[in-house]
Amino acid sequence: GTLRRAAALCGHHPLGELVEDTMEKLRPKNVVKIPWEEVQKHNSPDDLWLLIDGKVYDVTPFLGLHPGGGQLVVDAAGMDSTSLFELTHGEGLRYSLRLL
Repeated sequence: GTLRRAAALCGHHPLGELVEDTMEKLRPKNVVKIPWEEVQKHNSPDDLWLLIDGKVYDVTPFLGLHPGGGQLVVDAAGMDSTSLFELTHGEGLRYSLRLL
């Protein structure tokens, strides 16, 4: 990727190592699989997870910061929230989530 090339071009070995380590951790074989039943349990304002594009996010700390209000996020819990997220957020934010 771009970050890998940039680190190599400038000779920044610690950054290159960090990029390689992070990419290895994010390979499908190294990512924890969370059962859907577990995701559904985290549906309250004090413990809230969302499923977006096949990834699970703990959004509990974000509830008070959400521009549309925390209740909108709570209402999206317990289901695949991808389509709702697509309806209300731009592609830039969705792309940013893919990087996490």
